[in-house]
Amino acid sequence: IDKEEVFSALNLGVVAAKTYTEERTTEDGSKRYHILIRTTKPILTKQLKFDEKEEISIRGENSLLVAGGTPYASGSAYEHFITSPKKIAAVDPGFFTAVEKLWNDYHGLGEKGGKSFSKLIKSVTLKTDILSVIRQCVESEGKKLEDYTDNGDYCQCRCPLPHHTDLQPSFTIYKKTNSYYCFGCSKGGNVITFLKEFYGFTIGEAVNRLKETGAIKEENEERFKRKAHFEKGGRLYLEILTRDEQYKYAHLNDSDDVELIDGVDDILPVELPVTKEGELALIVKMPDENVASSTLLSPVKLLEKIKAHISKYCDLPELGIQLGTYYVLFTWFYTKVNTVGYLRFLADTGKGKSRMLTVVSDICFYPTSAGGSSSFSGMMRTQEYWHGTLVMDEADWTGDKESSIVKYLNAGFERDKYFILSNKNDPSKQEVFDPFSTKIIAMREPFRDNATEGRLLSISPHETTKASIPILLGKEYYEEAAELRNEIARFVLVHWNDVDGEKMLDFRGLGIEPRLQQLAKPLSIIFQMWNDGEEIFKRYILKRQKELKKELKADCIG
Repeated sequence: IDKEEVFSALNLGVVAAKTYTEERTTEDGSKRYHILIRTTKPILTKQLKFDEKEEISIRGENSLLVAGGTPYASGSAYEHFITSPKKIAAVDPGFFTAVEKLWNDYHGLGEKGGKSFSKLIKSVTLKTDILSVIRQCVESEGKKLEDYTDNGDYCQCRCPLPHHTDLQPSFTIYKKTNSYYCFGCSKGGNVITFLKEFYGFTIGEAVNRLKETGAIKEENEERFKRKAHFEKGGRLYLEILTRDEQYKYAHLNDSDDVELIDGVDDILPVELPVTKEGELALIVKMPDENVASSTLLSPVKLLEKIKAHISKYCDLPELGIQLGTYYVLFTWFYTKVNTVGYLRFLADTGKGKSRMLTVVSDICFYPTSAGGSSSFSGMMRTQEYWHGTLVMDEADWTGDKESSIVKYLNAGFERDKYFILSNKNDPSKQEVFDPFSTKIIAMREPFRDNATEGRLLSISPHETTKASIPILLGKEYYEEAAELRNEIARFVLVHWNDVDGEKMLDFRGLGIEPRLQQLAKPLSIIFQMWNDGEEIFKRYILKRQKELKKELKADCIG
């Protein structure tokens, strides 16, 4: 250990006191420490550097003594201990990982040197100490801290976390930093991470519990921003939900590997609402932790897999499958453009439009469900958190609700066209919503507003006659959709900078009306990766123009 404050901050004096340790004073008066320990497995040599300066060197693989009985040349500083291994304490191999994690936490670093949630949540100011919070949690379960000892700057006890049966005091609470670490189960952090581990809380639930008990200052939550996805430093960050219901971000690190992190600077993931029964309401589909290990498909193979997936569960003509596939891919890149079109399935009851809506939207970019019975306000407020693909089923509204939806759709076609509502409780205050996003709609009748109809890429499904199309979507479907969603997410993380939002197809000379060009041009950015689809898409746009002209002729205003 080359830095005295690191030695103190990590409380390695506790370990040093139990084994042979050399304390050396350098020429500038600072102290360095050599701690000798034994372990049952080889340890990889590693240097931990901060600001390019080495602070800790973990040496194994015969570089230094790691086990008794190994012959060393005469004069070695450790020679006389080799035959006396009892003077050198034994540790579990996990000890080295624990030290590295503590060091990362001390500097506010993630395991690979990036900013982590451990640094982010340091901005939470406790009104009380972490020991009091931990005691309250344990006592609320009718228990107490076992084998508790107070050692001044730190205290120790058996680990109180529910997943760990601790047979000795491995759990250390650091009073100065209001943090903890268990050398037995390698869990550590601050008061929020303790509540997450102890109760299984989400970050938001942990913060709310601390607010309810008066343990933190209310204003600290305002320092966090909630985003499901964002771009920073030329890299895309995508929120994921793990199988054990933890929210994280997936991003591409310096080694071009997909890495999962808890937060970035002052940005935290958005959290799903919770039902009255305490279950997550999965109204938004997102990738999971398998995105990091999913297959990185080539553009051609990804396109074919999406087409095969839609064809397996939906009976659509080839042009409809192609359009659905390209729209899925566009949703993952839509934030690069300033205008978007919407995809609409238009058919009477029993024609399969809801099935197609489900199958296509489930692999889109953060599909956010809003059924026909959803309130307009609820739909709009939910979408404000996620800014993914808004999925609107049974979208045949009437009256004031139809008027509001139409205005929302027409405003959401273009970036920075905000939707403003007055606060019902205080009309002098306004609430601002951003409706800009991709959307997929299923409905029985066209919109009565011609402007809205002009924003739509429309597919008219028919009742299937294929016996191979399953009547119900079962476990196999949901597993395949989850796998494909992860593969698309990984592809987008890797190829994010390969799609230029300014490079669009030129539709001049095709006789396509300006409004329809507004609809088509943004979606065409994906043909930078899938250029075989250019002619198919142009053919569809010409077909859609004929449909719109026919609808206009049938309308008295048109």
